[in-house]
Amino acid sequence: MYFARAQLANMGSLRALLDSHGDMLITRPDIQLRLAFQIADGMAYLHGREPPVIHHDLKSLNILCFSTSGGSKLSVGMLEGLLVKICDFGLATGLASSAATMLQSTNRNGGAMGGTFAYCAPEYFDEGIYTPNSEVYSYGIIVSELLTAQVPWSAPDPRTGRAYTLKALQLAVSRGVRPELPKSAESQVLAQLAKDCWQ
Repeated sequence: MYFARAQLANMGSLRALLDSHGDMLITRPDIQLRLAFQIADGMAYLHGREPPVIHHDLKSLNILCFSTSGGSKLSVGMLEGLLVKICDFGLATGLASSAATMLQSTNRNGGAMGGTFAYCAPEYFDEGIYTPNSEVYSYGIIVSELLTAQVPWSAPDPRTGRAYTLKALQLAVSRGVRPELPKSAESQVLAQLAKDCWQ
């Protein structure tokens, strides 16, 4: 497998970009779609290898952002030139840490590879399995972040009104609960994509 030499991601991670400039990004469906396409393209490359490379920890913190116009201060115009790349293959199949929160990577007991709970598919919680399809679910969570700029599962659990615990998140995902998506017409294509990824 070919790995590129180290590069400086001058815009940081996608999560950092959403935290600092999410208000700009959520008003640009064209840019959201382009970033979603770039991430999907990277996943397709990995899953198309023989054997498939499964990242096991696909999340916005592991998507690096590069400005093709240089500089590190983001402007609206620079959003149009963003390039994203998948990074951190520490848990990837074929190539690990314990969890304390939903946003930390995990390594399941017994050596089976883990991921980050907020991005884990139901089959991971129910049966401890992780496949390329599980990664498609994780991608759907990232798409929801592109639409809302919110940290996944940061909204309170509607049943309790409190923040999700790891156990509550596991039960919610297993029951079919998914993050809230915006209802605006501009986000319908990506909102439907996220829902399709969660099936």
